[in-house]
Amino acid sequence: MFEMIKCNCISSTHGHLTKECSNEAVKDNVNNYCEYCEARAAKEATDSILQTPSTPKQIPKQLPPELLDEYTEVEKFFVSAVQPSADPSIIDDSFNRWKKLYEKILKSQPNDSRYHKGGEVHNMGVCKYYTLEVVDSLKYFLLGYIEDLLSESISSANQAPGASNLKNIFHLTDVEFTKIQKCVEDVIKDKGIVKDPQDVLKSFSELKMYEEIIKKVKKLPLLIRPDRYPSVSHLPDEWEQRVFIGGDYESISSLSLIIKAVVDFGLRPIIAMEFHSSPDKIHHDALLLLHNCKYAIFDVSGKGGHMMEAERTLDYGTLTLFVCKNNEAPRVSAMLKSLGDKYEIRYFDDRKELKKHIYDFLRPVDIEPAD
Repeated sequence: MFEMIKCNCISSTHGHLTKECSNEAVKDNVNNYCEYCEARAAKEATDSILQTPSTPKQIPKQLPPELLDEYTEVEKFFVSAVQPSADPSIIDDSFNRWKKLYEKILKSQPNDSRYHKGGEVHNMGVCKYYTLEVVDSLKYFLLGYIEDLLSESISSANQAPGASNLKNIFHLTDVEFTKIQKCVEDVIKDKGIVKDPQDVLKSFSELKMYEEIIKKVKKLPLLIRPDRYPSVSHLPDEWEQRVFIGGDYESISSLSLIIKAVVDFGLRPIIAMEFHSSPDKIHHDALLLLHNCKYAIFDVSGKGGHMMEAERTLDYGTLTLFVCKNNEAPRVSAMLKSLGDKYEIRYFDDRKELKKHIYDFLRPVDIEPAD
């Protein structure tokens, strides 16, 4: 079932000095390491962190009211920008608004403390992903993760959206996450209060590891590509092979995991954002796409913009699965809640659990999803 190749590990930190590992690894794993090398590398990197004091929280101050108001306005525009039919220039405009606000917040920080800027840089990363600038997207998600590490504990930062995107979209490994955490430690020791996450990113970018991550990211396929298809009139594949994917387009990580699972299963994911549509026909075209799919999977962890499509699955007889992250309250309508077990929500903690739910739904037989 899996294609095996030689383990890619030759690093001395993985216990092999300069010799190649003779073990086998599953091709297309995150880093093509065998289980031994991956586990050992993660342990050694973690042990290195544990030998230094844990990252002190640099608890940020609350943004002043005028900046909070501006944040709210920029976020409203952002939500409207990352939707089906959005012109790339509108997404670029959203990015520039976030960048302008971020720079203003950066300059406005008090002398003796800092403001948390994770949301700003994270949403800049979302914009860059949807304009197909993946290396820039990686950069801003890294800045978001660094901001989270500066503001809260490592465990909390690792549960935040920035870390999820880095892991699930860009395939960062535990070793790479640990190295970023070490860079945060080092910059804090050198500077004290770290107001600009670019200071940490500069330290990390000087490592060869950063170059390798960029090379890896450039080779990854884009799982969500706006306007991949010119219209909703000609859908790929047949009705019984199509799976409509609904959810919050700001939550790229969860959507990407669902899309990847459907592709791995051998079916065709249908995502409204990938079909060109005029602004006045967004809902019409989304319902048309749904009607032409045998299956539908909705991530109800995020905002509820997909509820209209979810409710119409009742009329269309679409076989439907709802999934939700374990640490989030599901966003579902009263109508769907009234259906009870027929529309039961499946909760997940990680990609393997999510993939199992999807495999069980698409074909309830003994198929074990790969990690």
